[in-house]
Amino acid sequence: MALKGKLILLLTGLTAFACGVGTSLFNVRAEEGELSAVDYRQTYVLGETVEIADATITYGGTEYPATANVIFPSGTVYSLDSVTLSESGVYTVEYRASVNGKLLIETVDFSVSDELFSVEGTGEFSYGKNAYLGEMNGINVSLSSGAVLRYNKVVDVSDNMQGVAPIVRLYCTPQIKGEREVENVRITLTDAYDPENFVEVLYKADSVDQYTYITANANGQTPSGLEARASLGSSGIEYDGGIWRLFQGQMYGFNGRSSFSGNVPTGLTMEENYFELNMDYETKRLYVQRAVVDPKRNLLIDLDEPTFFGENLWEGFTTGEVIVTIQGLAYNSGNFNFFISQMDGHDLAASSVSNGTPPSISVDFGAYEENDLPNVIVNHAAKVYPATANDDLEGAIECSAKVYYNYDNSSRSLVNVKNGEFTPTRSGIYTIEYKAADSFGNVTVKTVDITAIAREQIEYELSAHETVFSVGGEITVASANVLNSLTGYTIDVKARLKDSDVVYDISEKTLKFTPVYAGVYTIEYIYSDYVETKTFSYDITVNAADKPVFFADAVVPRYFIKNCTYYIPDYYAYDYSDGFSELKADIYVSVDGAEPYLLSGNSVTVNAESTLDIIYRAGNAEKVYNGKVVDTNYGEQGKVKFAEYLQGSAFTATEDVDNIAYATDASKATDGVAALELINSAYVNVFNVEFTVADKEFETVSLILTADNDRSKKIVIQYTKNDLGTTDVTVTYGDATVKGVSTSSFESGNVFQCSVYNNDLVVNGSDISIPLEQAFEGFGKKFFVDIELSGITGNASIKIRKLMNQLLSNSTLDNVLPVLIYTPLRDDYKLGDTIEISAFDYYDFVDPSPSFKYSFRSDEGYMTSAEGVLLNGSENDYRTAYTVAVTDYGTVRLSFTLNDYSVWSDNIGGFVVPILDSVPPTITLDVKKTAYKTGKITVADYVTTDDSGEKVAVDIMVIDADGVITVLDGKTFDAPKKGAYTVLYRAADSVGNVTFAQYSITVK
Repeated sequence: MALKGKLILLLTGLTAFACGVGTSLFNVRAEEGELSAVDYRQTYVLGETVEIADATITYGGTEYPATANVIFPSGTVYSLDSVTLSESGVYTVEYRASVNGKLLIETVDFSVSDELFSVEGTGEFSYGKNAYLGEMNGINVSLSSGAVLRYNKVVDVSDNMQGVAPIVRLYCTPQIKGEREVENVRITLTDAYDPENFVEVLYKADSVDQYTYITANANGQTPSGLEARASLGSSGIEYDGGIWRLFQGQMYGFNGRSSFSGNVPTGLTMEENYFELNMDYETKRLYVQRAVVDPKRNLLIDLDEPTFFGENLWEGFTTGEVIVTIQGLAYNSGNFNFFISQMDGHDLAASSVSNGTPPSISVDFGAYEENDLPNVIVNHAAKVYPATANDDLEGAIECSAKVYYNYDNSSRSLVNVKNGEFTPTRSGIYTIEYKAADSFGNVTVKTVDITAIAREQIEYELSAHETVFSVGGEITVASANVLNSLTGYTIDVKARLKDSDVVYDISEKTLKFTPVYAGVYTIEYIYSDYVETKTFSYDITVNAADKPVFFADAVVPRYFIKNCTYYIPDYYAYDYSDGFSELKADIYVSVDGAEPYLLSGNSVTVNAESTLDIIYRAGNAEKVYNGKVVDTNYGEQGKVKFAEYLQGSAFTATEDVDNIAYATDASKATDGVAALELINSAYVNVFNVEFTVADKEFETVSLILTADNDRSKKIVIQYTKNDLGTTDVTVTYGDATVKGVSTSSFESGNVFQCSVYNNDLVVNGSDISIPLEQAFEGFGKKFFVDIELSGITGNASIKIRKLMNQLLSNSTLDNVLPVLIYTPLRDDYKLGDTIEISAFDYYDFVDPSPSFKYSFRSDEGYMTSAEGVLLNGSENDYRTAYTVAVTDYGTVRLSFTLNDYSVWSDNIGGFVVPILDSVPPTITLDVKKTAYKTGKITVADYVTTDDSGEKVAVDIMVIDADGVITVLDGKTFDAPKKGAYTVLYRAADSVGNVTFAQYSITVK
């Protein structure tokens, strides 16, 4: 494949594993390494071959040769000079260079589509005939509002000249003939190598539906169109030997013969009623369909002509290669239907189309690889793997699947397939034959071999286990050992309360659950392999507790900052003494070990010296949370003691301008372990820990993240020194463990970083990247953080330079803004919608209790929620979610103020959301007569309504038997000729929503 031009990609980021401030020094930052020019398009089509470009990476002023790996969408990695694009999706070309032990990594991405066309948004397309166009073949397209049709092959316009086949030719083919489904059609040519460089052509319907106004512009230019004229007059200009009128930045433009409604303009056939686009790339001129004034003069505009654009001239595309997209605008109905007969000079009509490319077949093997499929079992139903077929012209086509025994033998036999399954009756090789044929007779056959074997009966053994428990206590169920299992089997463990819908999913790793209800439970073990599923079980009895039971954990701090005011949330216990009831616990506070007192409300100001305990009491049940008090100089601006934000009795803190060092030794550690605890909670969206190692007489650094709402849930990121000059990394979360290697090491003083980046938990300097929803499953937005050193044999110290969004040093200034945690409002509400205002929360590293309030108002004043609360900033509780009905057009405003104690931390903002009128008015005609004699005729009365309540403007037009259009000034017109007339009503509201109605009359 010949590639044109050069795309200079100056990458501004590293791989997903080496981003952000404090990246490990073994991963060079983006501004220090620069990839040379490489030659890739943004989009390819399945089956193309791409040559892998040679490249260098410049670092420190020196160029280093780079090796390239191609990472396929499936994750497969190849190191080849060229690759055939056999998968659809995003490909990554990863360039690597080694410089004095440092690893430089730069990447380039491109995407591959498996279809000639695709739709961004909601829509569909198919190859075939169209009811408007007889036997003509082409692509039938239907798009919903906002959808875009994309032609996935790159179109090279560099050799396109006036008079050759068009770039695109399309017909408007509305579902109901005579009704315009859209008011505009936009065709865009986008530079294949530069998405900011494009040419846009806009086709605009005129009210008479006999012609189309067309304008075009390159990026940054004013939409423009030329109309041929016979004489200069007052508005004519001379250009290229002709006289023209120039329209710029208005509704008019080139006046072309074609209609949007499917009604054929007078003097044309339907086959001639098309929109067309052509380009003479050398002169930068665009041409369109025949003109109304002079059909032979079809020049739309010259994009590099100073007469039209002054100094703002278009210089062309990078190589002449473009992506073509088509979109309908200003919808009048649910879908925009159109038909493409030519694309990229290729005539799709049956008389000239030919296709020698057979369809492709793709088989979905699920979790398996095609060359490593599992065996199936004799006399057990086996799955026929689903397959799809795709043709480059026809898109998705039918793909059949048959199963044979002894496929390659003359005595092969056909096996019955029912509901996507077949049942092998004897051992041996079974072959699934997939077959697809396109309309041109091209056939593709793909075979997949499956081995059938006999198997033994499934049996199981359970470990020793108890069967009687009390409600509210953690229960450990038996472990199961399955005999005669197949490779890749799974066991789901569940506890089901009999005679109820209560079901607990039990982790196969922990085999634990905590029942909330008393009764008899069935412990189920659901064994599944790729052949069959079996369930075995045993029963346990869970008795009611003799006092209320607290479940999970209250969300309370482990540490309290002196002089700070905290909000203590409510907590509930469950009483089983007489059925089942929920009890709200009373909150007690004990200051420095003193007698607890009942807290009035939910707020407590910390005036303790060493401890503040939170005690929840419900009936005769009690749950105690012991909290330590830390003095950080809270409330004293410019005097923050950042070293106090990490607490650990075994450590001594030393501050400097770059970090805070925490040191310990073997005599202070307990069994070789010493831990630091962050006194304030962490927030997932700003999670970031950066540290270096100083004194190295220890083995492991562990970052331990604990859910504040369930302290049994943890994420552990563990760094352990190895003998290779790097560090082994293990991340444990839920039931999963991920292992990798960090390029940083304890010995070299490299920076270690673990952070949240692009919705992943990332161990920087390694290949570990875990989606947040997986790593933090069961966590809330906030959590506790511990930093633990283990294997301590002597002096050990760790230098922390960043925690969350706070740089740690000897500075005493709090310069970090608090972060508001909430769900933003949408920007597309309509009349009758419900706006949901989520509960708010906040996060600040220094200040755990910033002050916050918000209000919500319309143009008429503060709004009242559906719950009956006035959202004025004082009556509404920001910890509660509210809903508000949209009853009027206009704007609504959500305004909020968030402040921590520092004057540097004001955070004032909000949203102004327009409630947009997108509903067109209605027209109801009162047609009482449709037959008249020649002469003066009065058209039918009408009634219009609009949901905004405004008065709607209506235009009435009449199209006579010759296609002549007359705009009425009133409700009467003169009909001197016999024939069929059309009366057309157009109603528009003040924001441009349009509705049409019409009826026909006969004049005799």
